[in-house]
Amino acid sequence: MKRARATPPRGEDALARPILLAGLGLFAGLLLSAGLVAAMFGIFQHVRPVAEAPPQPVPPPPRLQADPAADRFAAEARMQAGLQGTAWVDRAAGRVRIPIEEAMRLQAQRGWAGPEDPP
Repeated sequence: MKRARATPPRGEDALARPILLAGLGLFAGLLLSAGLVAAMFGIFQHVRPVAEAPPQPVPPPPRLQADPAADRFAAEARMQAGLQGTAWVDRAAGRVRIPIEEAMRLQAQRGWAGPEDPP
């Protein structure tokens, strides 16, 4: 009795049966995976969602910052006013704060001071 060879001899085609079985096994594995994922979606669809995070506890008095959002808004408004407004920085020295767009325009007109130019 002759036994079937596991590998084809040189010069012959590959055996179709092992390739076909590997392909069918791969296809069956994909179907099984898809079925498991679908089953998990079905199970977890009815599970209650995770509760939201509990509110942050209020620190004990004295509370130095009662409304952080309003404080931040006020601070940003003060910064914008400082960038856009005019005011004396040092009246004796003749230093004035001007809007940033005006400062950039003046700097572009005058040019940058070189190392030999006085400040």
